[in-house]
Amino acid sequence: MRVSAIVSVAALLFSGASKAADNAACWGDAARVQISCTPLSEKLLLSLEFAPRRDVVKAMKAEGRSIPDEPDLLVFISNAKRGAAATGVLNIRFRTDQAVVIYALIDRPGRGPLKYIWNAELGGCSDFPDSNEKCNK
Repeated sequence: MRVSAIVSVAALLFSGASKAADNAACWGDAARVQISCTPLSEKLLLSLEFAPRRDVVKAMKAEGRSIPDEPDLLVFISNAKRGAAATGVLNIRFRTDQAVVIYALIDRPGRGPLKYIWNAELGGCSDFPDSNEKCNK
Protein backbone atom coordinates (compact mmCIF):
# COMPACT_ATOMS: atom_id res chain seq x y z
CA MET A 1 0.00 0.00 0.00
CA ARG A 2 2.76 2.45 0.92
CA VAL A 3 4.73 1.78 -2.28
CA SER A 4 1.64 2.46 -4.41
CA ALA A 5 1.08 5.78 -2.62
CA ILE A 6 4.68 6.81 -3.29
CA VAL A 7 4.36 5.80 -6.94
CA SER A 8 1.10 7.80 -7.22
CA VAL A 9 2.72 10.93 -5.76
CA ALA A 10 5.77 10.54 -8.00
CA ALA A 11 3.56 10.10 -11.06
CA LEU A 12 1.66 13.28 -10.14
CA LEU A 13 4.86 15.26 -9.62
CA PHE A 14 6.36 14.14 -12.91
CA SER A 15 3.17 14.30 -14.96
CA GLY A 16 2.57 17.06 -17.47
CA ALA A 17 -0.15 18.44 -15.19
CA SER A 18 2.31 20.01 -12.78
CA LYS A 19 5.34 20.84 -14.90
CA ALA A 20 4.84 24.61 -14.61
CA ALA A 21 3.78 24.75 -10.96
CA ASP A 22 6.80 26.63 -9.62
CA ASN A 23 5.31 27.58 -6.26
CA ALA A 24 7.95 26.26 -3.87
CA ALA A 25 8.84 29.75 -2.61
CA CYS A 26 5.32 30.59 -1.45
CA TRP A 27 3.38 27.32 -1.28
CA GLY A 28 5.52 24.24 -1.85
CA ASP A 29 2.99 21.95 -3.53
CA ALA A 30 3.60 21.25 -7.24
CA ALA A 31 0.25 19.45 -7.46
CA ARG A 32 -1.58 22.77 -6.89
CA VAL A 33 -1.03 24.09 -10.44
CA GLN A 34 -3.15 27.19 -9.80
CA ILE A 35 -0.90 28.52 -7.00
CA SER A 36 1.59 31.11 -8.23
CA CYS A 37 4.30 33.07 -6.42
CA THR A 38 4.02 35.89 -8.98
CA PRO A 39 2.76 39.16 -7.42
CA LEU A 40 -0.41 40.57 -8.99
CA SER A 41 0.70 44.04 -10.07
CA GLU A 42 -0.84 46.51 -12.47
CA LYS A 43 2.16 46.12 -14.78
CA LEU A 44 1.70 42.34 -14.88
CA LEU A 45 -2.04 42.54 -15.52
CA LEU A 46 -1.58 45.05 -18.34
CA SER A 47 1.03 42.78 -19.92
CA LEU A 48 -1.47 39.89 -20.01
CA GLU A 49 -4.02 41.74 -22.17
CA PHE A 50 -4.28 39.83 -25.50
CA ALA A 51 -1.46 37.50 -24.38
CA PRO A 52 -1.43 33.92 -25.64
CA ARG A 53 -2.02 31.18 -23.06
CA ARG A 54 1.65 30.10 -23.09
CA ASP A 55 2.76 33.65 -22.20
CA VAL A 56 0.25 33.82 -19.34
CA VAL A 57 1.52 30.48 -17.97
CA LYS A 58 5.12 31.71 -18.32
CA ALA A 59 4.37 35.03 -16.57
CA MET A 60 2.51 33.33 -13.71
CA LYS A 61 5.05 30.47 -13.43
CA ALA A 62 2.07 28.14 -13.00
CA GLU A 63 -0.27 26.34 -15.35
CA GLY A 64 -3.45 27.61 -13.79
CA ARG A 65 -6.51 25.52 -13.09
CA SER A 66 -9.08 24.92 -15.80
CA ILE A 67 -12.71 24.94 -14.76
CA PRO A 68 -14.80 21.93 -15.83
CA ASP A 69 -16.95 22.77 -18.85
CA GLU A 70 -14.99 26.03 -19.37
CA PRO A 71 -11.74 25.09 -21.13
CA ASP A 72 -11.18 28.71 -22.18
CA LEU A 73 -10.84 29.87 -18.54
CA LEU A 74 -7.70 29.66 -16.39
CA VAL A 75 -7.75 30.41 -12.67
CA PHE A 76 -4.68 31.37 -10.64
CA ILE A 77 -4.19 32.07 -6.95
CA SER A 78 -1.22 34.31 -6.25
CA ASN A 79 0.32 33.68 -2.87
CA ALA A 80 3.32 35.86 -3.69
CA LYS A 81 3.56 37.52 -0.30
CA ARG A 82 1.66 34.89 1.69
CA GLY A 83 -1.54 36.84 2.19
CA ALA A 84 -0.07 40.34 2.11
CA ALA A 85 -0.51 42.94 -0.66
CA ALA A 86 -0.16 41.68 -4.26
CA THR A 87 -1.74 38.30 -3.47
CA GLY A 88 -5.15 37.35 -4.73
CA VAL A 89 -7.15 35.62 -7.44
CA LEU A 90 -6.71 35.97 -11.19
CA ASN A 91 -9.15 34.62 -13.79
CA ILE A 92 -8.30 34.82 -17.49
CA ARG A 93 -10.63 33.87 -20.33
CA PHE A 94 -9.18 33.06 -23.74
CA ARG A 95 -10.58 33.15 -27.25
CA THR A 96 -8.51 31.65 -30.07
CA ASP A 97 -5.58 31.42 -27.66
CA GLN A 98 -5.63 35.11 -26.69
CA ALA A 99 -6.57 36.56 -23.31
CA VAL A 100 -9.78 38.51 -23.87
CA VAL A 101 -11.08 38.88 -20.30
CA ILE A 102 -9.00 39.45 -17.17
CA TYR A 103 -10.56 39.62 -13.72
CA ALA A 104 -8.38 39.99 -10.63
CA LEU A 105 -9.05 40.60 -6.95
CA ILE A 106 -5.89 41.69 -5.19
CA ASP A 107 -5.57 41.66 -1.41
CA ARG A 108 -4.78 44.80 0.56
CA PRO A 109 -4.71 43.88 4.24
CA GLY A 110 -6.62 46.38 6.34
CA ARG A 111 -8.45 47.78 3.31
CA GLY A 112 -10.78 46.37 0.70
CA PRO A 113 -9.38 44.41 -2.24
CA LEU A 114 -8.32 46.04 -5.47
CA LYS A 115 -10.26 44.99 -8.54
CA TYR A 116 -8.88 44.82 -12.04
CA ILE A 117 -11.36 44.03 -14.80
CA TRP A 118 -10.52 44.12 -18.48
CA ASN A 119 -12.59 42.94 -21.42
CA ALA A 120 -11.17 43.17 -24.96
CA GLU A 121 -14.55 44.28 -26.30
CA LEU A 122 -15.99 46.31 -23.43
CA GLY A 123 -12.97 47.97 -21.82
CA GLY A 124 -12.40 47.77 -18.11
CA CYS A 125 -11.66 49.32 -14.77
CA SER A 126 -8.88 49.25 -12.21
CA ASP A 127 -8.61 50.19 -8.56
CA PHE A 128 -4.85 50.68 -8.79
CA PRO A 129 -3.89 54.20 -7.61
CA ASP A 130 -3.20 55.82 -11.01
CA SER A 131 -6.31 54.50 -12.73
CA ASN A 132 -8.86 56.98 -14.03
CA GLU A 133 -11.60 54.35 -14.26
CA LYS A 134 -12.10 52.87 -10.76
CA CYS A 135 -14.03 49.64 -10.21
CA ASN A 136 -14.84 50.38 -6.55
CA LYS A 137 -16.42 53.81 -6.70
